[in-house]
Amino acid sequence: MLNIDYFLKSVVRSWKNHLTIQLSSLLVLSSALTIVFSFYLVFTNLERLVVSWGSDLEMNVYLEDSIEPSRQASLLKSLEEMDKFKEIRYLDRKTTTDGFFKKMSKYVPEFKEDNEFLNMVPSSYVVKMLPAIKVEDLSTLATNIMRLDGVDDVSYGQEWITNFSVFVSAIHKTGWTIIFILLFGSLFVIGYSIKAIVIQRKEEVEILELVGATANMIRAPYIFEGGILGLISSLIAVVASYVLYQLQDRLLLSEIGLWGLAGIFRFYQWYEVMLLIVVGSLLGAGTAYLCVKKINSGWAVLNEKA
Repeated sequence: MLNIDYFLKSVVRSWKNHLTIQLSSLLVLSSALTIVFSFYLVFTNLERLVVSWGSDLEMNVYLEDSIEPSRQASLLKSLEEMDKFKEIRYLDRKTTTDGFFKKMSKYVPEFKEDNEFLNMVPSSYVVKMLPAIKVEDLSTLATNIMRLDGVDDVSYGQEWITNFSVFVSAIHKTGWTIIFILLFGSLFVIGYSIKAIVIQRKEEVEILELVGATANMIRAPYIFEGGILGLISSLIAVVASYVLYQLQDRLLLSEIGLWGLAGIFRFYQWYEVMLLIVVGSLLGAGTAYLCVKKINSGWAVLNEKA
């Protein structure tokens, strides 16, 4: 009967007899997982930063010059019924021009004396999006607003929004590509470790096969050992990632604290840490299984013939 004591004794024996291989594998695997965990944390925090910058996006809804008060009131009601905005603010021509003159008069003083400019500025509603609104939905939302009676034009920085969407998409693609490459490399590290141990314990495996040991009895210790290697490496990687996160957090607060980044970046939640550890353990156990799945299918006989 297989039990946990049998597995643990096998792991302890492997570490005693193959300490160099185990330590080397642990060092390489924990380093790879540290890079994976840190990269994923950086990309998720960067995405959170970009989303926080984009959460205050505003859309300008310009009104027709000849819009009557009744049509304007109907338009305002239609905007409110959309349930897409957390704030709707009306700007008349005078408010808009005053704000523009205040910013531009120090560069072009003649604007203060140009009364005709007032007639060129339309009245508008400035609407702020709800946090739930996705960037890719803005184009459709703007099209729907354009269909409302009394709307002359809609502007929301279309070119900037397009670049914003491309940037977020690039973050996802780049991050996952790097993570998958590093995880794939980690498989070779675990596989090398398990195979090296199996080869050095060749006689033991042959004896177990020849006396009729079951597949579970032969393979399970190695699979368990791979899982333990993944577990320990994941724990080390989480701790190392946290240290790197603390260094990054201190740098941001001390060097670029004026950017208002405090509170945006965060480390993994406890359930995310548990998930990372489970993934690391399954990665180790799964790779070990791939290395030893043929041990109980004539491995000893084939080796004897060789």
